[in-house]
Amino acid sequence: GVGLERARFLLAFRLCVGRLPTEAEIRSLEKLLADLRTLAAQHPESAALAGKLPAGVPAAEAAAWIALARTLLNLDEFITRE
Repeated sequence: GVGLERARFLLAFRLCVGRLPTEAEIRSLEKLLADLRTLAAQHPESAALAGKLPAGVPAAEAAAWIALARTLLNLDEFITRE
């Protein structure tokens, strides 16, 4: 549900940047995930490239979360720069 999804956002964001996201950042992540789910559902052949998944995990859902994780890992706040 929504509570579990929000908990995932909070954990993923905190692990990547070392702080909790603002409400605005959470709303952005929620919209991005919804858009990624739509995109993955429209392109199931690409979503299937997510690899071997646990039983019951739809490829489109996994692909959307993988793309969201990649987005977090590409935030300027995550990347260490000298």
